[in-house]
Amino acid sequence: MPQLSNDRDQSKSQVIAYIREKMNCDYSKAASIFMTGRKSGVMLFDSMNRKWRGCNTSPAPVGGEITYATIAIEKLKKDNIRMEKIILNNAICLENLIEKCHSLEKKICEKPNK
Repeated sequence: MPQLSNDRDQSKSQVIAYIREKMNCDYSKAASIFMTGRKSGVMLFDSMNRKWRGCNTSPAPVGGEITYATIAIEKLKKDNIRMEKIILNNAICLENLIEKCHSLEKKICEKPNK
């Protein structure tokens, strides 16, 4: 998406008009697509010129062009870190459960039979 301005009034928004044209949809659907694009990082706000642009539209941020693939890779890296933390936490919980089981087994075995 090229650099376009947005307006609270959807009928004045260049971004909404562009999405409506490309997606052949109404204002409501275009606004929904815009919000999704903003949240996912597919559409970026360029604070220098106060306009919205697609993530792979020039000018590229410092360090090179960001593409959808780059954004997806970064999201996967964050998800991977989150999953590693969950796995580590589950491993610790499992170790604690195993220790409790061994402790209970010892107590059961040590009880004299009546």
